Amino acid sequence: MRRWLRFAPLAGAVLLLGLLGAGPAAAQQGPDHLHVDLDLVGCGTLQASAYKLPPSSKLDLSFVNASSGVTLHNETLTSAADGTLTLKAKVPLTGVNTVRLTVAKSGAKPFAFSELTIPGECPLPFTGPARAPTLAGLALVLIVAGGVLVSVSAYRGRHATRVRTS
Repeated sequence: MRRWLRFAPLAGAVLLLGLLGAGPAAAQQGPDHLHVDLDLVGCGTLQASAYKLPPSSKLDLSFVNASSGVTLHNETLTSAADGTLTLKAKVPLTGVNTVRLTVAKSGAKPFAFSELTIPGECPLPFTGPARAPTLAGLALVLIVAGGVLVSVSAYRGRHATRVRTS
């Protein structure tokens, strides 16, 4: 029984030291590794954004057709002092299904990449007129027509008839 009395304070001390040691690690803000993202902004316009890159470094960014390996656009930029970078570029996307963004230091192999699958030739937003009022009117007309059809076909002349016996 005395062993259990000594174990509880020891376990509490170990738990307290573990929580105190985990405090600084839990308080870290932001990611601990680089992040590169690729977005389709418009028809033929791609946007690359990155953070946690080497600060104030010259970097080569390339948009590449992932299936054929053909470079679609290449540009050299300098990352900001905080390691962020943003690039918006017009890229010919005709016949391209997947675009790969590669990031490399000047003259070296790429150290980061991101891929984007393009849904179609040129995804356009819906720009036509609102069709909800037209569809709601059509639905109301069809409901009324269905109700009239059911009421007309339901009456079978069920009135009382006399049967004469002579």
